[in-house]
Amino acid sequence: MSLPSRLLRPRFVAAGRAALGVSMLARPTLVPLLVGVETAAASQTAWVVQMLGAREVALGVGLLAGGGRSWVTAGVFCDTVDAAALVLAVRSGAVPRNGGSAIVAVAGLAALVGLLGLRRAR
Repeated sequence: MSLPSRLLRPRFVAAGRAALGVSMLARPTLVPLLVGVETAAASQTAWVVQMLGAREVALGVGLLAGGGRSWVTAGVFCDTVDAAALVLAVRSGAVPRNGGSAIVAVAGLAALVGLLGLRRAR
């Protein structure tokens, strides 16, 4: 099986999503700092990152537990909304362009991987 095929496997995506969520719960300022948000603002928004982290853990564990297509669909929806919200945040100047654009790309790629996985599962 090639690397791209493995990346589309639901269990791989689920494990990555759950791991990301755990890291967001444990170190909630890390993602905002990586995006380029100032330290004070990252500290003030840590609770939001933890909420998103809990969502990522739930989506990952739900898929790992055999939730199947519904969990993948929920993940695609969340990733698409994340990408759209970040585009708006970058455009408004709330999030720095370089870091925000990188996270938009990650969220968009995650949504695409989920969509491709759903398509392959037909």
